[in-house]
Amino acid sequence: MECSFFKKFQKREIRIFISSTFSDMMDEREILVKKVFPNLRNMFRERGITITEVDLRWGVLEEEAQNGKVIEICLGEIDKSRPYFIGILGERYGWIPDISEYEKHKKIIEDFPWVREDIQNGLSITEMEIQYGVLRNPGMIERSAFFIRENAPSIVNHNEQPEKQNRLKETIRTTKGLQHASYKSIDELADLISQHLIKIIEKDYPEEEVDLNIQPQLNFINSRKLAYVKNEDYYYVIDKHFENSNNPLVITGDRGIGKSSLLANYLTDYAAKNPDDIYLFNFSDASVDSSDYIKVLKRFNEELSEHGGNLGSGSELQSFNDILSHFVKLLKATYPNPVLI
Repeated sequence: MECSFFKKFQKREIRIFISSTFSDMMDEREILVKKVFPNLRNMFRERGITITEVDLRWGVLEEEAQNGKVIEICLGEIDKSRPYFIGILGERYGWIPDISEYEKHKKIIEDFPWVREDIQNGLSITEMEIQYGVLRNPGMIERSAFFIRENAPSIVNHNEQPEKQNRLKETIRTTKGLQHASYKSIDELADLISQHLIKIIEKDYPEEEVDLNIQPQLNFINSRKLAYVKNEDYYYVIDKHFENSNNPLVITGDRGIGKSSLLANYLTDYAAKNPDDIYLFNFSDASVDSSDYIKVLKRFNEELSEHGGNLGSGSELQSFNDILSHFVKLLKATYPNPVLI
């Protein structure tokens, strides 16, 4: 059974994995970051859609690339971004790792046993991303696309593995249903990727009425539910507090330790078990307005007014004291329904 509020929640966050080699694709990556994705975010903001590009070549440290960690990071991010994948290919085949580095990290081989065979067969990190992300996963074909550069200046002093790169490009061109196109300039690439993503997003998220006040919160909660490992001890402590006290509970910890992930997951799990309760929540990192306490309290009043008889939301109120006083009245009007804030 699911809380009625969460029944109307549809995931409206899109993560798009970008795969390419690095040093020869700087201009392509630059135009994606500075033009394509900002334009897409502006275009679909009114639908409450959060669009995130996942371009790991900007964020993977050199020591991680050299110690075998990079493939684990890349494959994990591909899984989080499914079913959206963009591949950009040029002349370079990309870095081919050595199996000895990965054997130092047994978890990678345990989680992705095919990695050993791919490395033994001389596959580059870029091809492993493409194979794992799309070519070996037919369910990804419809929402993936590849863009192949033509007439690029020659790159010297690199072992480019042209036969492997040409084989990979031919596989992409001949895979049934897989979208691919060639480009000669970065502006042409920007247009091609924009057209592809607009078409996909329009299909997956048709225009509909969404609550733009709450949608960023829901998108934030959904992002914190990715790859979360439940800690039963923390759940037990919170459960016991709610069973024995009506006082506030404060959870503290260093930034980045996982407080938001804990609360986001606890909230949705609790709501599924207690569908008749009323839930008010605010994560201050969810949007620009999420740290404005007056706007947050007004949003709480709007949500409570659905349960508060004929009191209304008090949207005309301006002073904080008046808004807070109305909030207390709305809380009393919801009795005896429990409210979790």
